[in-house]
Amino acid sequence: MTRLAAPFLMAVPPGWTRFPARPEDRDHLDTVIEAVVRDAVPDDLPRDRAAPFRDRARQQLRSTVSQAGENGAIAVYLPTRSVDGFMPPVSLIESEVDDESEDTPEVVVGRLLADAGQLGRGVSDDPASQGVREVDGALAARIEETHRRVRVLEGLPDLDDRQVTYTIDAPHRPGVWVVLSYSVVSDPEADQRVVDALVQLFDTLVGTLRWVDVPGREPGALDRRLEEIAEARS
Repeated sequence: MTRLAAPFLMAVPPGWTRFPARPEDRDHLDTVIEAVVRDAVPDDLPRDRAAPFRDRARQQLRSTVSQAGENGAIAVYLPTRSVDGFMPPVSLIESEVDDESEDTPEVVVGRLLADAGQLGRGVSDDPASQGVREVDGALAARIEETHRRVRVLEGLPDLDDRQVTYTIDAPHRPGVWVVLSYSVVSDPEADQRVVDALVQLFDTLVGTLRWVDVPGREPGALDRRLEEIAEARS
């Protein structure tokens, strides 16, 4: 299996699943999808009812993840099991981007924020509102946008789509940037406090990101455990 240029681990909430999206991970994807589908449909459900539902679920998941892979995604994270009866309307796409320029990370982050019209947009006394972030010692750009009343899926009413993207410089892999793109869809009349909470959840998840397989760093107990988890996921 091809190793990622900048491998990392990040906490994932209960009920979420990471779907590998690269073409070379197709067999792994099929295994993950089968586990999700089997978990979603009880074994005691009559076969004539279970089989069509499972087939539709497999096709929908495979189509969603494959499309993301064709657009350069490494993985897609989706809630696949409700928690306390709630299934959050969110998705997360993980990808890597190579920057072949000789610009410093500070210049790249500044350019990304300027292009998005968000350079220096935050509240001066609230560091959490600023677009420049640090993720496990790495410089990152955080960009947030809301698209009003967009067509998310055919057959559904138009929804709002609030998107947050972290573009993170991998400090031990020059020229490699990890991109985490998060989306929350909601009814235009929905309580924005719920949407805010789901965005804050993503910010919290990014705060748990830890790099693994860092060259030149003697691995400690935590690093070795993270490597074991990364290998098991592979």
